[in-house]
Amino acid sequence: VGGGFDAGDNPKMTSLSVPMLAFVGYGFAASNNPKLTTLSVPTLASIGPGGFSVAFNSEMTSLNAPMLAFVFGSIWAGYSDELTTLSMPMLAFVGGGFDAGDNPKMTSLSLPMLASVGSSFSADDNPKMTTLSVPMLASVGSSFSAGNNIAMTALSVPMLASVGTDFSVYGCDKLVRFVLEELDTVGDHVKVSQNDKLVTVSMPKLLGVGGDFNMFENKKLVTVSMPEAITVGGDFNAYDNHARVHYYTPKIKLVADQIPDGGDKISCDETCSAPP
Repeated sequence: VGGGFDAGDNPKMTSLSVPMLAFVGYGFAASNNPKLTTLSVPTLASIGPGGFSVAFNSEMTSLNAPMLAFVFGSIWAGYSDELTTLSMPMLAFVGGGFDAGDNPKMTSLSLPMLASVGSSFSADDNPKMTTLSVPMLASVGSSFSAGNNIAMTALSVPMLASVGTDFSVYGCDKLVRFVLEELDTVGDHVKVSQNDKLVTVSMPKLLGVGGDFNMFENKKLVTVSMPEAITVGGDFNAYDNHARVHYYTPKIKLVADQIPDGGDKISCDETCSAPP
């Protein structure tokens, strides 16, 4: 298909199968089909700048695109009440954003080959999702967000090195720890908040945060390790975490105005000791 493929807004359609479709020059849309349970695109490999929109399909139980490798626009796969499985095992590149949010029955999200997202990556408000795994993801052009996933126990983005604007992990009640092994740059804000069981956050290669560093209301948080971090462009907002939380940030130079009153104890002048 040289242009777009649109199969949206069909109130009685129950299945959609395009078994030989390999290429869509603009966009592929199959949204707002309230009776759609099955979508089959077994050979679809590439979609142009119009993106891949499969959302608001309240009866669809699975979304499988086994050969899809390149989407030059955005992917939107959210707001599907019965969706339990989202599988794109060959997806390597998304030129726009990736959004797989508000799927109340989706249990996991794994994108084993995805390396680059040009705009934002969002996997928010999936209350039954236990695992978010994007092991090859190296860069996100805008924001990365994993929020309000109350069952999530594992967040794995081991190759993520650069986030253009904000990095956020919040409202993940069962997440105990996460490590961002390769992250070195966050263009704007970091937000890690309201994760009830979070104990440890480690960003061993992070050099700088362009905006605010927000670490708050993680009641069990005891260790935040950022041994290479040098700059925080905005405020260092750290409060309402565990009373004995330790920040290992030996290279950061903060001034008093960057640390709001009443927060966790952060030293402006002394080099922090290594974490116990």
